[in-house]
Amino acid sequence: MSEQEFEKSVQSELLTKFYQAYVKWLDEGAPIYHTFDRHHGLCMNLKRWSNRYAQVEYGSLIDEMARQLEDVGLGFLHPFNDNSFSFNYEADRGESHLNPKRIQWVRDHAQL
Repeated sequence: MSEQEFEKSVQSELLTKFYQAYVKWLDEGAPIYHTFDRHHGLCMNLKRWSNRYAQVEYGSLIDEMARQLEDVGLGFLHPFNDNSFSFNYEADRGESHLNPKRIQWVRDHAQL
């Protein structure tokens, strides 16, 4: 198979469940006392979710998410922000969940 014929890898069922849960949280108004936190990006929220629902699989899930980001040319540290300053500013204000690029990514990957 040539590089041009490379097929996109299938997303795991568990990572899909994470994305779906995150979308549900967003659609419910991102309640403050929840598994997810407005002050964190997707990676930390994946860790929080995994601690509750998929602790053993966290390592493979974060690796899978990193590969997804890398496959489309996004950096892992702050893929939905222009730089670390804007990521930290957003997080410090508790507005990470409002980032339109993050929201679009999650909705696209929730496969609803």
